[in-house]
Amino acid sequence: MKKKAFNLSEVLLAIAIIGIVAALTIPNLNKNVKKSDLETSFKKGYEILSQAITQMQLDNDDSIYTKFTTSPNNTSAKLKTALMPYFNVINNCTPETKCLPTNMTGYKNYTNKTTFMNTSHFVYKFYVENGMLISPIVSSTLIILWVDTNGYKKGPNRAGYDMFAFQILSNDSLIPIGSAKSSYPEYCTTSSNANSSGFGCANNALYVKDYFKTLP
Repeated sequence: MKKKAFNLSEVLLAIAIIGIVAALTIPNLNKNVKKSDLETSFKKGYEILSQAITQMQLDNDDSIYTKFTTSPNNTSAKLKTALMPYFNVINNCTPETKCLPTNMTGYKNYTNKTTFMNTSHFVYKFYVENGMLISPIVSSTLIILWVDTNGYKKGPNRAGYDMFAFQILSNDSLIPIGSAKSSYPEYCTTSSNANSSGFGCANNALYVKDYFKTLP
């Protein structure tokens, strides 16, 4: 019996079909991998941040919150100096102007439509061993810790994607911005094009199932 072989047109058709399927599936696979990487970076970053603040609490007789909202320690620079010993710092960003980003305008909001927040944030900062960027800010009675979970150079540098904010409360607890206990509850505005869009998404990233999988 003669075995029937594929002719050239059939082989080319099969290759074309494989190419179409690959073109349709590979972009989605790449997108899912990136989202998974963002989730992993966020969870690891939050773990590192939480452990550092807990150890700082144990090492200080006085309240961290009280100390850094009271003169002469109520500055972002002094809080940065106090925080760094609790991390494996790989770049202390000295001078600050030579360390990216130079300020918050290097980031985009959640919808990627406009520059995020304002220039007064991400001025004092340092990089830690896993590549995360940390920037403390003290403003009156408010202490916020900004984190870029995978570092500025890796991107996408968007609020609610790789850039999140946490708050130290008066009882020294560390909570995600967007929590009901934070100064900005329910502040994860993901559809607005305002420059604050995505500011309160750390709480959702922690507690909403499939948060990263459903990123646009």
